Amino acid sequence: MVKFEGGRTSNLRDEFRERKEYKEYEGFEKFQTIDTHYKDFKYGMMNRNHEPITIIASQEDEVLQNFPNLADDVMVLPFVAQAFNDFREHYTKFIEGGRQNVVHYPKYIIGVVPIRGYVNFSTEFARYVNYNMTIYKAQMALEIAAAARESSLPRLRQGTPNPMSYQTFLEKFFETFEERGQEFPITKSGFITSSHCSILTSGLCIELAEEEYNIDEPKGEMVTTTNYECFADHANEYGFLIDKYVPWRIVADLNSPVMQEYMVRGRSFDISRALDFYESTYTIRSCYDDLYSLNDYLQSIYYSLYPGAINNIILAITIPQSLEVLFRVRSIELGLEHENYTEAKQDLLDKYHRYGLRWTLGYIGEMASTRLKEIYDLNDTTDSRY
Repeated sequence: MVKFEGGRTSNLRDEFRERKEYKEYEGFEKFQTIDTHYKDFKYGMMNRNHEPITIIASQEDEVLQNFPNLADDVMVLPFVAQAFNDFREHYTKFIEGGRQNVVHYPKYIIGVVPIRGYVNFSTEFARYVNYNMTIYKAQMALEIAAAARESSLPRLRQGTPNPMSYQTFLEKFFETFEERGQEFPITKSGFITSSHCSILTSGLCIELAEEEYNIDEPKGEMVTTTNYECFADHANEYGFLIDKYVPWRIVADLNSPVMQEYMVRGRSFDISRALDFYESTYTIRSCYDDLYSLNDYLQSIYYSLYPGAINNIILAITIPQSLEVLFRVRSIELGLEHENYTEAKQDLLDKYHRYGLRWTLGYIGEMASTRLKEIYDLNDTTDSRY
């Protein structure tokens, strides 16, 4: 049996070689896979127009389904659960129906019981924001301390410098954000398309073991066996892809006719409209939440740096000003360079005055999706659509 040592080597050279050996293991060619680490890391996180999406938060309790009497606490999208239940019933009967001397359950996934499924996006985003905020707060604190040393203004209270204006604060913030914004985005849309957001927030994945993602040895103990090949063949038959990076994880193949049949089962939709149904019923474009979450984020930093100001200063920022900030933030997160930034910003504001707020948020979303399409279409190692 081939033994993979990725995650347990002593130097970068050996680590690269071992990771490459596992990634290129020829046995993966025997079944249908997805690579959520190197290639398809944003699968299910963008729609067919390259727009970042999440499961509709207000309907989580209605749109998610668990596995009664098997895994009550594990939730996924309904069509994923239905496909899994049928797959598991068929596969376990095959394994336990008299052929057990020929083929067995793969190591680590005995019984094929869901261990993890949907991870709440709002919880993940809040956790990330709290971590992310510490990065920018620390840098801003240094900036403020330096400004205070150069200023003769009285202090708000002992140890706390007189607050700088919110506009000055934003300019100081952008000095830091322009350097780190692509790696550490602060909008929901930026988070979704970053490496910080788990594919489990898509509701399309089921994990059947609790091994460490970063250690390749247990992966090799699974995927190099005939038992695993049998498991993978059955999973593929029911519209699931095998995650090469996490081989105890199966992922709903949104392009599979079998999975699409599960999507529209019991619905008055033809299978040709299955993806339309999926996107409109279960997902929402995150661009419409970016403005408000961004305002909350920035104001939270401001008040944390000036705790005494919360009772003395009301941040009266207008919608056009907020849109300017969002436009600049999303441009930085996407690495988008405008030929004439001032004109592009003014064009955005003109559109807001002409068409209103929601239309303008959608326009920023379209700007982002155009950029994301350029990124993923130009990068041959990335295929995050379905």
